[in-house]
Amino acid sequence: MTNHRATPFDRLVQLAQHVFAPVGTNAALNWLMGTIFLVLLVFLAGLAIVQPGYSFDLVAYLGATLHHHDVGTDPMQAWEIVKQVASEDVYRDLSTANDYRVTQSTDQSAFISTLPLYSAKIGYIYWLNGLAPALGWIKAAQWSSLFFGLLFGLIALVWMIRENCLQGAAIVAAVLLATNYFDALRYASPDIIAAAATLAAIYLWTRSREFSASGLLLIAFLFRPDTLLFAFALILSSWAFHLPKWRAVVLFVALLICSYLIRTATDHPGWWVHYYFSNVQIQNTLVGFQPDFSLIAWAKGQARGVISALTQFNWPILLVFILATIAATATTKRFSRRQSAMLLACLLTIAGKFVVFPLPDDRLYMVFVVAMTLLVLQVVQPRLAWR
Repeated sequence: MTNHRATPFDRLVQLAQHVFAPVGTNAALNWLMGTIFLVLLVFLAGLAIVQPGYSFDLVAYLGATLHHHDVGTDPMQAWEIVKQVASEDVYRDLSTANDYRVTQSTDQSAFISTLPLYSAKIGYIYWLNGLAPALGWIKAAQWSSLFFGLLFGLIALVWMIRENCLQGAAIVAAVLLATNYFDALRYASPDIIAAAATLAAIYLWTRSREFSASGLLLIAFLFRPDTLLFAFALILSSWAFHLPKWRAVVLFVALLICSYLIRTATDHPGWWVHYYFSNVQIQNTLVGFQPDFSLIAWAKGQARGVISALTQFNWPILLVFILATIAATATTKRFSRRQSAMLLACLLTIAGKFVVFPLPDDRLYMVFVVAMTLLVLQVVQPRLAWR
């Protein structure tokens, strides 16, 4: 009989078993953990309703929607729409916090010049336009983020239930809180919609339901075009682990074609202008702005993104802990080929995002960090009671 050396994770589980032994059975702990997780989701959603957030991006998305669907409407009306619901202090910050916001709130041509950067998330533009007649512009945006944010949390909960790893719910909850899940609920954005679709797609892909996963990733792409990178990462990881990859190739080609069509339809200025604007030096207006490509400027954007990620956001340290846990448990736990391929795909996507567009915000990596956490828990299946 082979004796496996206990890993630090095994010793931690043994300690937890001693602590939770008086509580009862694993079935009772599953029910308790799942209930607490669900209560946390509901609590955060309620708090988001009471304390809604208003960001500059909300103004820009409203302006892009008005500009895209009604050429005769002045996109500057987006500022007035937000002004009617935001407090005086919040609106003052949105419109006067820096020179860029002052220009955007007062100069129509400057404001319109930046809107194609937001119109590229074409799914969100059509989504808001469809809901606005029934809910109003602000409610359409806020309730969408709230609904899909809750859906994101519920997908994680269903994943844990179906894979019998509910006793890791506290870890998932900590990861959600650390990656600013609450802000995803209270600030209107297409990112959480894409995240919910992507998380569901990741789970379905690991269950060999690639067709359904591809459909969800197409939806995610319409709300976040950088989903294209994840599709490419799936091709690479499928090849690395000798898995069927033709569906991933078809998906990637389809998204590539859609990307070209969306760029044409929205007059997007192109990757380099967007990269320079967001990562190197923000511009008060994009009218006539066409910088030449520069490796120095690209490297400056990369450095800025890395430094910001390491000093201001939580996802990098969470990723380190996840990778350390995988290394610590790999000697005693077996990851399936699909689980291993998905872990690699998530890691490649995070790296790819930084190479292509190094925005450091937690919300952009939350779905991949949460998915990797769930995959590890699915394999480990922690048991904190003796029976």
